[in-house]
Amino acid sequence: LVTWSAFSTGGTIDVFGRSYDLIRVSIGNISGGVRISWNTRPGIRYQVQRSTDYRNWSNYGSSRVATGYGDSIDITGGSAFAVYRVVRVQ
Repeated sequence: LVTWSAFSTGGTIDVFGRSYDLIRVSIGNISGGVRISWNTRPGIRYQVQRSTDYRNWSNYGSSRVATGYGDSIDITGGSAFAVYRVVRVQ
């Protein structure tokens, strides 16, 4: 998939002319864990997902409806390897 910046849409456009909003995720340390933060659009539903093998993903908590332009979730108490992603729920 080839994408490039598209200032008129506020997202990106692929070679087929489809518009997408990029979800930019950042991770920061907090006491006893990490905070995952991402950009949002108000009214859109997002889901944090977790994987231990980069192939099989499971939902982490409930989906969240954005009320502003950013959201975050704290992940604490775990020591096992895991990766996280944030997906837009259709």
